[in-house]
Amino acid sequence: MLIKYPQNQFKRYKRNYKKTESCKLLTNFNYDFSIKLVAQSSGSITYNQMIAIKTKLNKFLKKNGLLKFNLFPLFPITKKPNETRMGKGVGSIDNYIYIVRTGYTLCEIYTNSSIDVSKILNLVKQRLNLKTKIIKLI
Repeated sequence: MLIKYPQNQFKRYKRNYKKTESCKLLTNFNYDFSIKLVAQSSGSITYNQMIAIKTKLNKFLKKNGLLKFNLFPLFPITKKPNETRMGKGVGSIDNYIYIVRTGYTLCEIYTNSSIDVSKILNLVKQRLNLKTKIIKLI
């Protein structure tokens, strides 16, 4: 039984059995330059922040580069309505977050031009509530 959420790109969908998903292998690429965005402080990233980062990077890269995005919303956050009394269990799921530790790579970008990517990653850093560092790999 497959239940898909078409409007939300990150939400999980249920399967009867666990299945390994096929994806692009990063060994067969012909890019000269790669950049990582690494977290320097621990914290959490919400689902809306993940979408904002991913759309900003995809809009810039288009087909000129390869994006490896390591974030996925795993932990549900529950919230009760404002005017309810105390007790009666946990509220409904409000949002999903991902808990980030220090030194975790948030995303990796493989391109041929280095200057443009560093400008875009500086814009992405402003969207996050974590301290991050850009690491250039040649």
